[in-house]
Amino acid sequence: MGGHEKGHGRIELRRLARVAVSPEEIGLVGCWQVLAVERHRQPANDPEAEATVEIGYYVTSCALDEHEPEQMAAVVRNHWSAIENGVHHRRDVTFREDAHKVKRSRGAHAANGGAPAVLATLRNLAIAT
Repeated sequence: MGGHEKGHGRIELRRLARVAVSPEEIGLVGCWQVLAVERHRQPANDPEAEATVEIGYYVTSCALDEHEPEQMAAVVRNHWSAIENGVHHRRDVTFREDAHKVKRSRGAHAANGGAPAVLATLRNLAIAT
């Protein structure tokens, strides 16, 4: 199963592969299916730019025959949309996280090596309360 989508300044092709498993086989209680989603992303405004390829792996309690491949692809896509529009939106709009200048320094003597993780933890705490 595959599909093209244009948005966020890029053209994306996604392909889904899935396999039925048992909780005993995979060692995860309630897991009946493993999915792999391959994403090819090309900048929409630069056809000469090199495309990126990533593969995401997912597990679900849905049985293989419970949903068609297109439905499972939509479930995965909607899962990430909810994260992007929910937590990420709050973190970026409320805390301006994407514009924040604290970055992880490299090297053994990095003065703020743990600062990004500490700030992210504090933001998560603030959102959860």
